[in-house]
Amino acid sequence: MKQLLAQPPDYHHIVFRADSGFFVGTLMDLLDAGGHGYLIKVKRRGLAHLLGQQHWTPNRRRPGCEQSQLQDRANDWRQARSFAAVRWRKESAPGSSARRALSHRGL
Repeated sequence: MKQLLAQPPDYHHIVFRADSGFFVGTLMDLLDAGGHGYLIKVKRRGLAHLLGQQHWTPNRRRPGCEQSQLQDRANDWRQARSFAAVRWRKESAPGSSARRALSHRGL
């Protein structure tokens, strides 16, 4: 990542998208210092519990979709960070006891 940022293109704001293997504080500190954005899939203990405690707002433009924003700080991070979470309502399998289930889609 440092090598990529050492020779940035002509435009200065870059948004990085990464999987959960890059969900580390040092990388996010580096990107924050350069003024870059990032979208990283979250994989952490207690995520379902944390998301269950949030206030969810329905998305008026997308029926069945809800969103939430929260602040969290992991032990090895210098600062708390903002997270955006989205969940979609999906139909359960035929014959299932549950009519509908909510599925969390990343943070």
